[in-house]
Amino acid sequence: MSEILLYPANKSIIYKEEQFQANILKNFNDFPIKIINELQAPYDIYLGKVFWLSPIGHFTLIIDKSLLTGGERYHKVRDIIKCFDKFITVFLPLFSTLNKYLNKDVINRKPLTDLSFIFDLSETCSLVFIFDNISSSEDYYNRSKKVALFLIEIFETNQNIISKIKNSHKVDKKTTLLLFDNKNDNWEVVDLLFMVGQEKLMWVKKNYKDLRVSKPDMIVDANNLSSELTFKNNWTIISKQNSFIMEKPNDIAIYSSIAEKSKARAQEMWKYLKKCDPIGTLLTEGNTIKFYDYFEEIINALVMSYTAIECMANICIPDEFEYTYTKRKGETITLSKLDIERKLQLKEKLENVIPTALSINSPIGESWWNHFIRLEEIRNEIIHTKENKAEFRYSNYIGSDVFKIISVHHDVVAFYSNALCEVKNRIINDFPINPKNNSIIPSVMQKKSFNNLWTNVFNPSAGNKKK
Repeated sequence: MSEILLYPANKSIIYKEEQFQANILKNFNDFPIKIINELQAPYDIYLGKVFWLSPIGHFTLIIDKSLLTGGERYHKVRDIIKCFDKFITVFLPLFSTLNKYLNKDVINRKPLTDLSFIFDLSETCSLVFIFDNISSSEDYYNRSKKVALFLIEIFETNQNIISKIKNSHKVDKKTTLLLFDNKNDNWEVVDLLFMVGQEKLMWVKKNYKDLRVSKPDMIVDANNLSSELTFKNNWTIISKQNSFIMEKPNDIAIYSSIAEKSKARAQEMWKYLKKCDPIGTLLTEGNTIKFYDYFEEIINALVMSYTAIECMANICIPDEFEYTYTKRKGETITLSKLDIERKLQLKEKLENVIPTALSINSPIGESWWNHFIRLEEIRNEIIHTKENKAEFRYSNYIGSDVFKIISVHHDVVAFYSNALCEVKNRIINDFPINPKNNSIIPSVMQKKSFNNLWTNVFNPSAGNKKK
């Protein structure tokens, strides 16, 4: 049987090469493992810079495609995983000490993981299983077994997995990285562009003074994800008297901020107003004035909360999308984005239009859905005022529930932000900075174009000399 290749990074730090070689020969004579050096390894340790996430670990086991060809692939995978498990058992005591000795300057951003399995499936496809964030020794064995199941899914042409591998960004046009998802207890294809964008967004949250600003545009070198350019979005606002250049605000964030500020002021007022007079008695003139001030803040908060959600919904509808539905009498109607924005209620957009347009789940059944429905009802009563319902309308503005209804804009935006992240849709770039599950999805340029852009931005004189 062919050999499994082993690349031990920084082996001279913690053991003598002769002793390590002897240990390999002693324990793995039934399934040969050949030790290779950095010149023979498929990836250099410094590629952590290029990939953003290093494809190698302290120990990297490499399986050539010749080990997985033929009609006995399932048995071969089983034997390989048995070898992996044995390797884990023999060298597990070393894993916990390796990080103490590793030179942190060896790679750019991410520390080496304990272990990586590389399956070279073809000339155009390599899968790298990266063992990181291990909490117990059992995790190694569980993840090893899941590698086998993942490979079997590929052999059985699981189209979902094959599609993810095909669509993942490959720095070298071949390699797909995989990390273990504890929540789903399975290996997941790493979307490197998405993870690079998440790290940039974390930096933005930490360093931007005001999170109402729009996300910056981000461009990366297709062949080196550590090379990036980030541009703030500036725009010009003009009146007859003035012209200002400024960073572009995010509309959703602006409306959400207005809603939250008015809600906070109303909450402070309500602490006094809810106990200012006995039930059923006429309010004093002073307290009546306080209630008027309170109503102004509540109405503003309710309308702005709804506006934030509506703004988000319209952003989520792709420009070229058309929505088709059938009326009760059987008439088929097709609407463009502009028609959807003007003619459909927000509830319809959230419930049906956006899930259809983006291939995401409907929000029906979410814990916040009833609060949103109530918000829409109250907002419509405000905008489409009917005098005979005024007393009932103002009664909706008092009580603790109204504050929960106002706050629903956070839940709605968070739901769709999470959904866009799940499907890796670039519309997430137009979302506000604040939602927890969030990212910036960068644009990609080939190396030559990226370098030309970098030169034009940071060293334009050099670019002019070349011309």
